[in-house]
Amino acid sequence: MTLLMRDQENQEIGEERGRREGRLEGMREGRLEGRLEGRREGQLEGEVRKLVSLIRKKQLRGYPKEQIADLLEEDIQTVEKIIRMISAHPEEDDQG
Repeated sequence: MTLLMRDQENQEIGEERGRREGRLEGMREGRLEGRLEGRREGQLEGEVRKLVSLIRKKQLRGYPKEQIADLLEEDIQTVEKIIRMISAHPEEDDQG
């Protein structure tokens, strides 16, 4: 085997090793990003469920939408939207 052939072989081996290591690093980064994104989505979903639950409770106690918005420090449009959603789907609970 000539020196040139050995250099080419070593280069090919090095390139393959680099690709493999790059794929592994990419997979690790992808998993981490996926977990972080899932956590963020879960937190947001939990916040929305809590808000829906609080609005439903205030509504059942007879609070007007303006007072609900004031008590929960939410804008009236958000409260109205959630009240419409609750009215459209009364069979749904706050758990899912």
